[in-house]
Amino acid sequence: MFKISEVVSALWLTLQAFGTALALPCTSGVTDGTAVSIDCRGDLVANLADSSADVAQELRCANAVIQKDFAFDTLSLSVDEKALLEVFKVDQQQAYTISLSRATHLALGQIFDNYETVESPLSIAAMGWSETTGKYLSSPLKKTQKHAISAYLRTQIQNQKTSLSLFTGTTVQGLSYPPEQGEAFDSNWVFVLRIPSLSDHIYWIIVDKKGQRAPYVYGFN
Repeated sequence: MFKISEVVSALWLTLQAFGTALALPCTSGVTDGTAVSIDCRGDLVANLADSSADVAQELRCANAVIQKDFAFDTLSLSVDEKALLEVFKVDQQQAYTISLSRATHLALGQIFDNYETVESPLSIAAMGWSETTGKYLSSPLKKTQKHAISAYLRTQIQNQKTSLSLFTGTTVQGLSYPPEQGEAFDSNWVFVLRIPSLSDHIYWIIVDKKGQRAPYVYGFN
């Protein structure tokens, strides 16, 4: 008998291999069908780690993913660029294959794909949607409910108080915090999401820099 986790990991590795080889455009969360340039999503870290100019370019690509691919036009990734440059230098030595911009796409896709984790953004949004509309949540959720909850979460993320940051080892009060489950930021891209209009949760989205483990998200309050 195969464990579900083993099957999921195997499927993830297969999809990751195809996605990297073909550089297929991804449009998860897109509302108008637009997608960012392939150059902004598939470059190896080794090609982007040489200077502060490369850091700035990769941040522009990450923000293009957020603002164009996912249509969050008022949201941008917050990070200390000097700290990020040091991270890039280490990544280059380790030959990691998931760039920051690609990780950003994977992270946002995970936010809109995980209804199961108890304190994921979609799980909390489901409760908020139910309370706001007075509609009962079925178990399992119906497809129409998932669409409505996803739209509700998107509206909450559009709030100007929402923040998305990258944890690089230093806590920034009100913005960036170390992951609750202790994941290492040197081997993972650790995104920190806060949506005050939804709840007081802090959400972490973890993306393995080697692409050997599927991205995942969880929250804590």
